[in-house]
Amino acid sequence: MVVMATSTGKLIDRETLEEDMNEECPYCYRTIDKKDVKEHIHQQCLEFPVRCKYRCREKLTRSQMEEHENNCEYKKIPCTYEEVGCDIKVRRLYMPKHVQDSVTEHMKLLKDYVTKQMHEKDMKIKDLRRSLTEKDRKIAELKERLDSQQEAVQLQLERMAAAVHQSQTNVFQWRIDEWHRKVVTATSRTARDEEEKPLINSAIFTVADGYRGYLSLFPNGGKRDDRGHVSLFVHLVKGPVDERLQWPFPYSCDLSIVHETDEFKTITCHLQKWDGKKRTRYWERPATEPNEGFGFHRFVSHEQLADNTLTKNGYLLVRFCVNKA
Repeated sequence: MVVMATSTGKLIDRETLEEDMNEECPYCYRTIDKKDVKEHIHQQCLEFPVRCKYRCREKLTRSQMEEHENNCEYKKIPCTYEEVGCDIKVRRLYMPKHVQDSVTEHMKLLKDYVTKQMHEKDMKIKDLRRSLTEKDRKIAELKERLDSQQEAVQLQLERMAAAVHQSQTNVFQWRIDEWHRKVVTATSRTARDEEEKPLINSAIFTVADGYRGYLSLFPNGGKRDDRGHVSLFVHLVKGPVDERLQWPFPYSCDLSIVHETDEFKTITCHLQKWDGKKRTRYWERPATEPNEGFGFHRFVSHEQLADNTLTKNGYLLVRFCVNKA
């Protein structure tokens, strides 16, 4: 036996002390600390009888009450037609009567609901169609852009193939579009005594050995005394293999204005190769960008161009040929 002293100094055994401190719940029969009995009964005890909060006032244990209240006939619940717009709440007991008494109103709500749903679906279909139309438009734009890019790539490939062919054959062609407009512009500039500006072939040609250069052309002569003529020149430029090449430039060249359908009407001027005697800066290895041009100040007159129908298609076709033989 375990003996303990109380606050008054009285000795008492432990079992008697515990009986004095605890109390049994009269509903669930759990042993509870005396000071917590009331709280347990009124807030926690699952066997404590409580009344339904709705009008039925049914009395059940706390553990049974939640399920009862969820299904209580006196609990107010939303109308069966709540989804279509009826916002009335009635006790579960009276819901059948409400539905029966409100058939007309419910049918109207249902009709409006269905109409609204159909309208919304129609709008969604229209939006989808617009979206599909927009996507079709974008697909068409992308296809057109892709076709354009493919054409550009094809054109570039053809130009590259032509450039490779020209590099192998040492023949290069330069097409000058809108020729007549360029002549008029040049003539107008010289009439105002302004400095003549040459047309430059932006494509650098490369002779098979590795010599590099470009062509320049004055539509109305490069100098005052050359007005009424086309001036045509070749310029050598620095290249990546210049140190391995023979200098001065060792080949003769032909400059031509080409008639595409009648070779007899093609006008050609011959540039003799360096004779090995007199040095000239035109043929030397380029030290700056570019060398001064060598060619012809009066390559052809405007009258000759017109007589030979060399520009009847609106463009001028220039050919440069390196004679390696």
